[in-house]
Amino acid sequence: ADRYTPNIWNTDQDLKAMRQHVTEDFLAEFNEGRKMFLLGEWSGAQKRLERANELMVENALEDGFLEEELEEIQNQALNPKEAAEELKKENGDGPSQCLLDFIQLHGGVLPLKWEGWHPLTRK
Repeated sequence: ADRYTPNIWNTDQDLKAMRQHVTEDFLAEFNEGRKMFLLGEWSGAQKRLERANELMVENALEDGFLEEELEEIQNQALNPKEAAEELKKENGDGPSQCLLDFIQLHGGVLPLKWEGWHPLTRK
């Protein structure tokens, strides 16, 4: 912890490998969605975060990271739309999904005294 600097994400080979499927398009969608979430613009946030989640799955599929997961879901004989939703839910972007879950928990309606944050209820 004493040696941590934000630049480690650009220099550490393991961290770079772990994030190789994170694209500029994904980051742009996620960052804009997060900003809108915090500002209470949940309709726009939901669209951006859903797109970020889709980009994460698309990039991981293109890079060959989800071959086994895709095959398993296809073997469950789900219709294509259900299969795509399952893949996004199980293998998409965790932070995007967490914010989307919170929006859905509130029915897409901003809480009355929204201050741009919410308490964490799980790790």
